[in-house]
Amino acid sequence: MSKTTLEQTIGGMLLFALSGAGDLNVPIQFENVRFNQPHDAYVSLHILAGSSKQTELKESAVVRHPGVIQIDCLVSEDTTSTLLNRLVDFVGKVFERKSFMLPDGARVICRTADDKYLGQLEGWARNSVSISFYRDEAPALPGQ
Repeated sequence: MSKTTLEQTIGGMLLFALSGAGDLNVPIQFENVRFNQPHDAYVSLHILAGSSKQTELKESAVVRHPGVIQIDCLVSEDTTSTLLNRLVDFVGKVFERKSFMLPDGARVICRTADDKYLGQLEGWARNSVSISFYRDEAPALPGQ
């Protein structure tokens, strides 16, 4: 499963969650995709991959791929910090302690969300939400 498919699945889940979130319905910036920056608020999605390993030594062992979902929340410094705090709380809960399947049958399991205030830069108040996860790749069956 490519990072692109993983990112599309996670991005779709985040987009769906934000679309029903009232005033938290902000645009998502994806890596390597053209983006028109809004004037008030948005989130930026990054998928960080770790080193993969087999869970057992046998040939049919599951391959585990760890990683981190990083969602940077940005709110114009002209906007109240309440919006930033609400956005951070909301996006963290979208993935925190959740699991889901990818189209190839791999299972993604997310851990707890952690956030860190990054301060202000170029007119934006910034906070980063990180959720560690692992993706277990299902072993191929004989003859596949």
